[in-house]
Amino acid sequence: MRKDLRSLMPFPFGRRSLADFFDDFMSDDFSSFFPAMMGREIRVDIHETDNEIVLEAELPGFNKEDIEITLDDNSLTLKANQKMESEIRRDNYLRRERHSGSLVRSFLLPTEVDENQVKTSFNNGLLELRLRKKEPTKTRRRRINID
Repeated sequence: MRKDLRSLMPFPFGRRSLADFFDDFMSDDFSSFFPAMMGREIRVDIHETDNEIVLEAELPGFNKEDIEITLDDNSLTLKANQKMESEIRRDNYLRRERHSGSLVRSFLLPTEVDENQVKTSFNNGLLELRLRKKEPTKTRRRRINID
């Protein structure tokens, strides 16, 4: 009986109830608008070979123009920025969403790399960096006499 009475109550936008309105508003359209990055950090796999350090980072939903890579001595930083806007117009309402966010992740590299020998690729949300290791500098050992 209660359900029948609710259906008779007037509600803007032609909905049966306030709950129906919010169910529509928070539908999958809304949740899919926000990128997968919400509440996460950049997922990364790193491995080392004899000659290079290989890093693979997952950045779904980003374009290569959104990504910034910096190398400072032995520190590597990945930064991804994204700005999105969405607009949905329906019979009696307009919903506009704006979202911007960034992800940052830094790594201390285990050895020096040649900053001029970095190879990158970005395909389907997967960023790959190949950092060529520098030849280790040989240190000369010298005995120092005490005066």
